[in-house]
Amino acid sequence: DRLDFSETTQPDAEAAVSEIERRAEGDVPSPYLETLLVYDPRFIAQPAEEMVRGYRETFRTQDHPKSKGVDFQIEIPTSWSVSDGRRPNVIAVFESENGRGLESALLMVKELPVDPVELQGVTGADLIGEGFAEAGGGTLLGATPIRLDGLEGWRAAYELEERAMDRVIRLRTVNYTVLFQNYFVMVQCMVGEDPESSSDMEGRIERFIPLFELIAASLVVQSRWE
Repeated sequence: DRLDFSETTQPDAEAAVSEIERRAEGDVPSPYLETLLVYDPRFIAQPAEEMVRGYRETFRTQDHPKSKGVDFQIEIPTSWSVSDGRRPNVIAVFESENGRGLESALLMVKELPVDPVELQGVTGADLIGEGFAEAGGGTLLGATPIRLDGLEGWRAAYELEERAMDRVIRLRTVNYTVLFQNYFVMVQCMVGEDPESSSDMEGRIERFIPLFELIAASLVVQSRWE
């Protein structure tokens, strides 16, 4: 009885209903959408489902000052944040839970000091080696040749430790690297140790591997077609 609808017009009511319908179908503005996705129980149980259901964003390196002129793109979950990389070869850093999570992905380009002609005919199997897979200094857990966007490369998993002040943090990483001309294009996905429970590392890496595979599979090197 205390609500006054005397100034509500038919167009106002129709607009309100239309907005409610759009939101019910998933058309939710930022940052509300990211928050809803973070706490969706389906995506907590199976992180890859977020991208499978279409909640994904495209990040492209075109004209980025750190891309070394290589134009490529990947897709990431909508609920993940993006920020500039702080190291020379790191273009961007993506973090789960809108920047609050322990899972992340780094986008990198490294230039090889060789003539691209010397690398013609190199296969993914040729590229696998302890020196490549352990870039960053870690324990190699396994490496296999791959092809992404028609380019040869390798997938390497390893475990490493990082010291932050007086703490040591364990990381499990999966690197997806392809060779384009004389550049390594790299997507480094990782799961960090939970400070409250270090025993769940194996379970979390298993949950996130399907998502990491989707992120890597979305790689498109636009510079190939220039």
